[in-house]
Amino acid sequence: MKWLNHLDYKFGRYAIPHLMYYLSGIMLAIFLIDLFLPGAPVQSLLALDMGLVAQGQIWRLITFIFLPPSSSPFWILFNLYFYCLLGNALESEWGAFRFNVYYLCGVLGSILAAWVTGYGVNHFLNLSLF
Repeated sequence: MKWLNHLDYKFGRYAIPHLMYYLSGIMLAIFLIDLFLPGAPVQSLLALDMGLVAQGQIWRLITFIFLPPSSSPFWILFNLYFYCLLGNALESEWGAFRFNVYYLCGVLGSILAAWVTGYGVNHFLNLSLF
């Protein structure tokens, strides 16, 4: 924990406060684009597919975290509210920097899992907030 305290002291000013608000807002925007423009292939352009990453579509290494968790209008609001509630509770307990490090480690773990399996999702990363 000493190394994390040192990193927090050195880089803590670069932490993104209320990270889950931003992520949930982007997820909601992508959901609304898919809802009102059903022919737009937004989610298929953002999904983490390692075969396509190997072909040069490297944005997929980051954009998969913005995919909405549901396709139902009711459940999307419930899920995003719950993500914000849990994420902000953890952030208020740990601090913004430590929560950002936690989420970044989860993103890197999801990318590593996608490298092994060929495909990755953000569902389990967001469920890890429990």
